[in-house]
Amino acid sequence: MTSNSITKTTTVNLGEIASSLLKQHPCTSKTGSSFDAKPTGHHLPSGFELDDAATRAYDALENNSPVVFLTGKAGTGKSTFIEYVRQYLSRNSIVLAPTGVAALNVRGQTIHSFFKFPPRLFDDAEIQERRDTLIDRLQLIIIDEISMVRADLLDHIDAALRKWRRSKEPFGGIQVLLIGDCLQLPPVVAGRSEREFFNFHYRTPWFFGAKVLKQTPVAPAELTTSHRQEDPEFIEILDRIRTNSDHRTAVAEINRRCCRNQNMGEHHPDLTLTATNRHAASINSIHLAEISEPSRTFTGKKMGRFGLDDQRLPAPEKLELKVGAQVMVTKNIAGAVNGSIGKVMRLSENLITISLKSQDEEIAIQRETWEQFSYKWDSSSGAIRAEPTGSYEQFPLMLGWAVTIHKSQELTLNSTFIDLGRGAFAPGQTYVALSRCKSIEGIRLARPISMKDVLADSLVLDFHARLFGNI
Repeated sequence: MTSNSITKTTTVNLGEIASSLLKQHPCTSKTGSSFDAKPTGHHLPSGFELDDAATRAYDALENNSPVVFLTGKAGTGKSTFIEYVRQYLSRNSIVLAPTGVAALNVRGQTIHSFFKFPPRLFDDAEIQERRDTLIDRLQLIIIDEISMVRADLLDHIDAALRKWRRSKEPFGGIQVLLIGDCLQLPPVVAGRSEREFFNFHYRTPWFFGAKVLKQTPVAPAELTTSHRQEDPEFIEILDRIRTNSDHRTAVAEINRRCCRNQNMGEHHPDLTLTATNRHAASINSIHLAEISEPSRTFTGKKMGRFGLDDQRLPAPEKLELKVGAQVMVTKNIAGAVNGSIGKVMRLSENLITISLKSQDEEIAIQRETWEQFSYKWDSSSGAIRAEPTGSYEQFPLMLGWAVTIHKSQELTLNSTFIDLGRGAFAPGQTYVALSRCKSIEGIRLARPISMKDVLADSLVLDFHARLFGNI
């Protein structure tokens, strides 16, 4: 059911805010079948309704605000809002994301693939010419995980759309919905040359430093209702760590309640979260070796152009399992969701049976297929369609004793053991780890969290405060 209410849309100039902030923070750059672009095969949660913030964002889209920015802490429904817009907003739209994994999660296309941008620094003059019906008819671009999109990339998107549509308007006159949380995932600036580029051209890599956002009003909205945690005290602790607001007492409370060995009695946490891939792989290998049962390896199959390397595949290309091994489900399937933890009970060529830890029941798992897409204009239906360009087939499982914090982004866990190793190395990393868990009682820590582990970019904090005034 769509929202028909008309509300006043408040807009801001992100460029002006960013320019003001940069005077205070002079250098921050160190830091199978095609389907309709509004598919109905993925259902919204039962009884789902837009809350006030989501309604404001949706109304801003309906009222043709040129740029809408929707943010929110972990578990507030940002991905669900994308699905809602897909199903109910009458727009020729596409969904893009900065990485292959992010695009896979929202069944979209990567920014670089859609725009055919090179994977390096480049000049607008290198943007290829393009004239086709899709670009002419495109009305809305949804960009997920906008916090990972750098300012230069957003400006390249603007330049490409102006060029292709022969328009002087920002983004070529196409409406843009930006979704993401700057307090979770930062943009990546790799190497000396990129740091020098931003120091000279932008002074900040964050998307809100893009030149195009100085030229157009932005309608902001923030989702605040957590659908993952229910305990108000735990939610407040997470909020304070996320925003670095009186976070010393929040960290002390987490350490007091989560560092005790007897915290969970004899119960072992569902999953260990680590800062690095190497640490997670080591933990999984050690546990697997301790099982005396024979191992069996299942090989995944890539078809067409499936552009994810082995480290980023939704399930390992070489999946080695044993009866008794702990596994994590990596896709929403019948009887389990992405992040469900289970124990392998039986192995066969075409079927793996696991016992779910949370439900104490067995489910039989078959191979699943993940697809990557490219958007095309379908003249017969007069709509944008997403056509598969490649696919990957494998059992939707991975060893489930440990996973990196980064890979846990979409997970909701009943219990977790957090091992930061030498410490958090990216802003928001500790918050992401803590916020995966439903309750503070479900968290155990390998060591106390230090204040150095609770990193938040001061520029982002100020930006968020200027926009929403609640930090």
